[in-house]
Amino acid sequence: MFFRAIAVLFAFSAMSAYATTSGSKYMDGLINLVVDKESKQELTAAKNDIYLPKRERNVLILTVMMKQPAHVKDAFFIQLLNEQSKQARRNHLAQSHLKDVEPALVSAYNKLEDLKLDMDISDFTQDQEERMILSSLSPRQLRILGTIGTDEFVA
Repeated sequence: MFFRAIAVLFAFSAMSAYATTSGSKYMDGLINLVVDKESKQELTAAKNDIYLPKRERNVLILTVMMKQPAHVKDAFFIQLLNEQSKQARRNHLAQSHLKDVEPALVSAYNKLEDLKLDMDISDFTQDQEERMILSSLSPRQLRILGTIGTDEFVA
């Protein structure tokens, strides 16, 4: 029971980062992964509800996935583990890159990351706020911001 609770907490945190970075593509993958029609309908409804807070969406995803056969759950958790390791690498690179950029870019990057982790807002609200942040940056700053956390980083 304890390990299951830990696994669910891990999945919830991993899903947050993964779902916000992949959006609709992520939901399409989940819809294709589940085996029953009812689960497909629930996930499709969540995908189409642009005002659904991310926390509620993630709870729905976990609820649906825990009802799936073992091989589907395994595929889901392997996918989350893979994405979690990619995200950890990006975060590690980003922390070293942020030391080399101007304060405005550090602030913009941190605001964007905070939006990804805010479970009380919808993907739609996150998208709108991200656009506001990005619109305040110059083209040069946007290019730099786009490379933070990648191997192609250029200050």
